[in-house]
Amino acid sequence: MENDNTVLLNPPLFALDKDAPLRYAGEICGFRLHGSGVPFEAVILDKATGEGLIRAKEPVDCEAQKEHTFTIQAYDCGEGPDGANTKKSHKATVHVRVNDVNEFAPVFVERLYRAAVTEGKLYDRILRVEAIDGDCSPQYSQICYYEILTPNTP
Repeated sequence: MENDNTVLLNPPLFALDKDAPLRYAGEICGFRLHGSGVPFEAVILDKATGEGLIRAKEPVDCEAQKEHTFTIQAYDCGEGPDGANTKKSHKATVHVRVNDVNEFAPVFVERLYRAAVTEGKLYDRILRVEAIDGDCSPQYSQICYYEILTPNTP
C-alpha cells in the first residue's frame, strides 16, 4: 500500500528445506533480495516453517514507481555431514504492485480562464477548462465532473 511499509503477498512467503537427518534440517535461516535499488527487505518469522515477511524499508510512493520486481533467495541453516557449511538456497521472482491512495486533489491547468462572448448569441462552446490529478491510478486520478460554483451564472 502506498505511504505504508506493509507488503501483502499472495501467496504468502514460505520457503521449505527438505534436508534430513542433517543438523538444523528443515530450517530456513534467512532471505536475501537481489535487484537494483530494491526498497524492500525480507525477514524470517519462523525458521521451522520457513515463513517470511517482506516489508518496505521506507513507505513506497505509487507516483514515483507503481511496480517493483526483484528476486528473493532463501537460505537453509544446514551443515554438511563433516560439519562444513553447505548452505543451500533457491530463488524466486517477486512482483510488487503499489496500491494507490487518493492523496491529491484535482488542480486546474491554468490559474485563470477568460473568454469573450457576444450579447444575445447562444454558443455551443465558450471555453474549455482542464484539471489534472496527481494520483498514479486511473481510479483516483480521473476527473469525474466539473461544477460551476458561482451563483446566478447563466
